[in-house]
Amino acid sequence: MKIILVEDNPEKASQIEAIVFAVISGAKVERCMSLASAAEAIDAKIFDLLILDISMDIALGGNGFIADNHDMLGGLRFAKELYLNENELTTIVVTAHESFIEKKGPKAQISSFMSVARLSQEFEDLLGELFIGAVRYQKDGWSTHLRSLLEKVGKS
Repeated sequence: MKIILVEDNPEKASQIEAIVFAVISGAKVERCMSLASAAEAIDAKIFDLLILDISMDIALGGNGFIADNHDMLGGLRFAKELYLNENELTTIVVTAHESFIEKKGPKAQISSFMSVARLSQEFEDLLGELFIGAVRYQKDGWSTHLRSLLEKVGKS
């Protein structure tokens, strides 16, 4: 199974990767530390699974949701772009955040918060059965939860 892991934290990526290798024998994981490098990889190769962080560091010159080169909902926007370009993938979200700040426009006031439950619903609405689930990284039982989601993917 070919897996693309989009995660900008090397320690978190290593922990996720270790679980992937423990659950899915013969898995091949390509790490991408930015959404731009992930987009290039998906354009160039075929993947069976996307493991995606939501809150991502991004380069200068991005969209109006940027605060200090960080996009709290960058992973969701990335998934939407994949969908619009008919490149959607089976997806598991792994995030360290409990909720996400949504802003409207550059340097705008916070307009709302998005919880992990609401984020999961957004992904489910977008991807349907291709969305496997969301894991709160470092929350009690997170690695067991990730294992169970990976097992679902491995059986299909």
